Amino acid sequence: MNSSKSLDKFEQMLESPKRRVSFISVFIVLAVAVRLFYAVNLEHPGHGDMSYYMHLAENIADGRGFVIDYIWHFLYEHPELTHPANDYWQPFTSIIISAFLIVGGKSLLTAIIPSILFGILLSLITYQIGITFFKRVPAASYAAIICLFVPGVFKYSLLTDSTIYYSVFIAIGLLALVKSSTNKKLYLLAAVMAGLAQFTRQDGVLLMMIVVLTILISRNNFKSKALLLTLSIIAYFVTLSPLLISNLRQFGTPFVSVSFQTLFLKSYEDLYSLPDKLTFGNYLEMGYAQIFFSKFKMVVYNTYLTFRSLNLSLLPFAAAGILYPFYLSYKNDNERNIIPLIFFGSLLLLFHSLAVTVVSEQGSYLRSAISLIPFIIVFGVNAIFVLIKNKVLSRSIIIVVLAIGAISCISNSNELIEAHRYRAAWLAEFKRIIEKDNNSAGEIIVMTRAPWELTYSTGYRSVQIPNDDIDTIHKIAAKYEANYLLLPAPRVALESIYDLSFSDKRFKYLDDIDGTKFKIFKIE
Repeated sequence: MNSSKSLDKFEQMLESPKRRVSFISVFIVLAVAVRLFYAVNLEHPGHGDMSYYMHLAENIADGRGFVIDYIWHFLYEHPELTHPANDYWQPFTSIIISAFLIVGGKSLLTAIIPSILFGILLSLITYQIGITFFKRVPAASYAAIICLFVPGVFKYSLLTDSTIYYSVFIAIGLLALVKSSTNKKLYLLAAVMAGLAQFTRQDGVLLMMIVVLTILISRNNFKSKALLLTLSIIAYFVTLSPLLISNLRQFGTPFVSVSFQTLFLKSYEDLYSLPDKLTFGNYLEMGYAQIFFSKFKMVVYNTYLTFRSLNLSLLPFAAAGILYPFYLSYKNDNERNIIPLIFFGSLLLLFHSLAVTVVSEQGSYLRSAISLIPFIIVFGVNAIFVLIKNKVLSRSIIIVVLAIGAISCISNSNELIEAHRYRAAWLAEFKRIIEKDNNSAGEIIVMTRAPWELTYSTGYRSVQIPNDDIDTIHKIAAKYEANYLLLPAPRVALESIYDLSFSDKRFKYLDDIDGTKFKIFKIE
């Protein structure tokens, strides 16, 4: 009984804005401190996307502009190794990071700081979502604190990746749409957020589709709808205009469409094939049954991934919380507020599962679905409040959820540090071996399955190993004057070269990288 009264007193205290800010601020300071501890110990950005954004950010900070120094795919014909960077991934993440590099100096820690700040911002957005939907200050406060230690959010706030920025833009945009019935100007804010989201990740355009849909089904009259649509579309394109102008200058078109070919991937490694493989006809060779099964499987798997980014203790309440708003809508006429969330979540899931199915297998959906986590947390916490009438028990569950999330964050971060330390170590050893071997004054150019991190760590320009036959591989190596090959890579044509069971005079074994699976070959 005393515990319940103490809780009542504490939660009444939270009704005071000053005390509420102080309470949440304690956890924000703790969350920042823990993140900084791990950020200081990270020795490498990571594989793929993270190294890409970091490398591009450094080039922008150095005044070189939107270029990268390697070729990682062949969807677009690159005349040179150093080429415009925006032919697949969007550049806004690197723009944000570069601003911090210019001010704070070029270091990985400096590059991670904006990710940390945006991770904290996502928590504050979570609080506002809670207040908007359920009007409970304690529940919104607890949801904001839980968001600080959600494993998925915590992880991406330690990486030079687009996920955390995209999530903030999408969450603000969806929240604006939720509140747009009482303030028409929020449609324009949502459109701006859609532009920033697409500036950050290609599927940001899905939010703009939801903006249009929300305006069309709103209770505004025809004239107001037409005006809101026009202004929202203008706001969206104005926000995107720097990217569109840059693309027009570099590629001759405002919209670079090479990623369209990923619709026809039969396996992820085909992303690194020459483009003649990526056609609708080749895709149909999989067979209709296999195509259907692969897409159905991804719908199920991606639905699971949406919740996996939380932690297991919150899952049943999150599931209940997703259903509870429907019950709430019949009582409070809030169904229109929920529609943008339902439509965006469904569209995001279906796009990644049914359209870019193979790319989604490698985590593209999970990166985008992090944007839904603040809403899921809010619904989950509200479900705990509503379904568990015993106040002491419900708040105890929230504490357990928070503790389990924090433990998961610490465990995942320790694994992240070890993985990135290993990557930094073998890349440093690779560079030592190459510099020892290279006696000529010629440029070192490496053919590798991992050009993103190799170029970032060594400074050598590099080119992807095509997922093709051995003659094509050598042809690409000759085209870009690659003189070293790093294996292994999931390339059937090079398996016998890698295990040294077959000798090809074009690829001469040089050395192993001690303590790793990597072997280095010279390309003749």
